[in-house]
Amino acid sequence: MNWTQHRIIAFDTETTGLNPFDGDRVIEFGAVELTVDQDFRLTGVQAHDWLIDPEVPIPREVTKITGIKDEDVAGKPVFEQRARKIYRILKDSILIAHNLAFDLAFLKLEFARCDMVWPETIAEIDTLHISRAKLTEQRKHNLGHICHLFGVPLDNAHRASDDAEACGRVLLEFARRYNAPQDTEEMIIWADAVGPPPANRTHRYRWRRASCVSVRRPPRQADRPTCRPPRLDDHGPRAGGWAMEKALSTPTS
Repeated sequence: MNWTQHRIIAFDTETTGLNPFDGDRVIEFGAVELTVDQDFRLTGVQAHDWLIDPEVPIPREVTKITGIKDEDVAGKPVFEQRARKIYRILKDSILIAHNLAFDLAFLKLEFARCDMVWPETIAEIDTLHISRAKLTEQRKHNLGHICHLFGVPLDNAHRASDDAEACGRVLLEFARRYNAPQDTEEMIIWADAVGPPPANRTHRYRWRRASCVSVRRPPRQADRPTCRPPRLDDHGPRAGGWAMEKALSTPTS
């Protein structure tokens, strides 16, 4: 099946800091559903964006970057009140994010606080990882830099839905410029993305699970994971499902 026929969701979060295991929380969730034709051209965008009360103060440094202040989130729903809507948006879709592991760590902990787990998805694609693989001559791979290289507009950086749409457009630029396949399973391999085991196992694969951000509920102070959470410019643990790599061994019949 052509991957452009699936629901395609690019998403982003803004947070109170960099460390979800140390009490930092989500203050904004943004997602855009992209309609894409078979030539990887964007034909439609539907945006979802919510400010979220993090139940902790927003540091001044975060306000300087995002423009989001304590008074902006005062009285807004807490994550638990938005959790099921966010879950439904993400579920059964191809997800796209820039530095996916960062957003995944925050969202998995927020879901865990609501006794929920990460939704089942078709694929989870990290444009930071693609950038590092395809643009090897570049020293910077942040979203703003890649948008500038590709001529993708990003007028309101560090706001969730704007960053999410830019991220989705960046993926489509990579797909056109670097001959992405149209088949879903082949696209997952091309992007070195996270996806389920292939239905037609014509090749031998190996699988690894990203355990660092796979948590059932927020850890207490005494039992926090010893692994560091992903940094903003890390590709860190590769998302929450199964990361698929084509093995170097010969195909199996």
